[in-house]
Amino acid sequence: MTTSNASAKMRIAMYMPYSRPGSMGWTIYQDFAAALRHAGADFTFIVDEPDSPTACPLGTEFLPPPSAAAGLIDKLLRPATRTTALASTAIRIARWLRRNPDVDALYMEMTYPLGSAAWLGRALSGWRGALIMTPMGEDFLILDEASYGHRRYPLPRWLIERTMRAAAAVRCISPMVLEYTTDYGHPAAMVPLNVANSTLAARSTPPQDAKVARARLRDELQFTRRGLALSLGRLHPFKGIHVLVQAMVHTPDVDLVIAGPTLRVGEYGDYGQYLAEEARRLGVNDRVHLLGAVPHEDVSALMAAADVVVVPSLLESMNRVCAEAAASGTPFIVTSSTGAADLVQEPGVGQVVAPRDPEAIAAAINDVVSGTWEADVEAAGRFVDQFDASAIAPQLLALIREGIGRR
Repeated sequence: MTTSNASAKMRIAMYMPYSRPGSMGWTIYQDFAAALRHAGADFTFIVDEPDSPTACPLGTEFLPPPSAAAGLIDKLLRPATRTTALASTAIRIARWLRRNPDVDALYMEMTYPLGSAAWLGRALSGWRGALIMTPMGEDFLILDEASYGHRRYPLPRWLIERTMRAAAAVRCISPMVLEYTTDYGHPAAMVPLNVANSTLAARSTPPQDAKVARARLRDELQFTRRGLALSLGRLHPFKGIHVLVQAMVHTPDVDLVIAGPTLRVGEYGDYGQYLAEEARRLGVNDRVHLLGAVPHEDVSALMAAADVVVVPSLLESMNRVCAEAAASGTPFIVTSSTGAADLVQEPGVGQVVAPRDPEAIAAAINDVVSGTWEADVEAAGRFVDQFDASAIAPQLLALIREGIGRR
C-alpha cells in the first residue's frame, strides 16, 4: 500500500461487472464514483469490457473477458459454487491487482460471488491492501420458498464466512445489515446506497409535470380506474409481488402496473408469467398490467405517473425504489421486513406495513388514493437526502480509511 498517513489520498478500486454503459446502474455508479473523487479519493471504477466499442469514462477501466480455460474451470465448479464466474473473476481481479499493487482498498458490493472472488484474487495476486465489503441481502438472508439466499449451499456459505472475516471494514446499507455484521468484530457503519443524481433532481419537477405524465400513461395503457399503483424492479418471488397482486382484490378502484424484467425461479417458473396467472385466478387481470423491463430513461415518468409505489418484499436488505419514489414526489408503501423501512423515521414519508398481508397493503393503497394518507414534502426530502451520493461519500471514505488503518 502507498497510503502512509491520514492526510494522504486513498487509492480505491471497485469492480462491478453487471454495470453496463447506458443502464440505470451505470448512471448510479458513475455518480457514486464522482462523489468519492470529489470527497478526495483516487477512485477507479472497473467494469467488464462491453460487447460493442464504447468510450471509457475517465476513472473507469474495462476488464477484458475471461480466458477459455478460466471459463472451463467455472463450468466444472458450478454445481458446487452455484454461480457462473467465480474462478474467472478471481483470476481477472488478481491480474488487475498485480498491475496495480499501490491500490489501498478494493471495495466490493455483494459478498458472494463478487466479494469472494476479490478475496481469492487477493490471495492469488499477493496484494496486501484492504478488502472493504458491502454485503447484500442474498449474502445473509435465506428464504427457501423463494429460492433465495446463497447460504442455502455449503460452498457459498463457507466462502461468504471466510470473505466476511477477511474484510477490513464492512459497509452496511441498512440497519438490518448492520445487525447481521455484529459478530465479525471489524469496523462497520450504516451507509445507505445512493440513487442517481438525476433521481434527486426530480424533486424540483413541477407538480403539473407529474399530472401530464399520469395522463399520458393512462392514455397509453387505457386506464379507467381512479388510482394507479406501481411495482418497479426485477421480478423475483422474494420481492413479494404476488402478495401485491392478491391485494388488488381489495382495491377495486385501482390499476396496478408491474414494471421490471422477469426471472425464472424455482417452483414459480417464469415469475412474470406466474403473476399474470395469479391475476387471472383472482379475477383482477383487467387491472394488473405487466410492462416488462422499462428503459431507465422512462422510469422517472413512470414514477411520476403513479399515485403510489409499492414495495411488498417478503424479506429484503434494502430497496432503492423507496428513495426514488419519494424523490419523484410519489408516496410509497414498504413492508416492515425490508431494510428501507427502518430508514423511515418521520410520518408523511411512506407507509410501513406487515409483509405477506394483502389486506394491509390494500388498505394502505386505498388510503393514498382516497387522500386519507397525506405525504409530508419536507419529511420526504429529508428521507431522500440519506441517499445522496455527495452525503454518502464522506461517510464511506471514513469507514474505508479506518479499514486501511487496521491492515
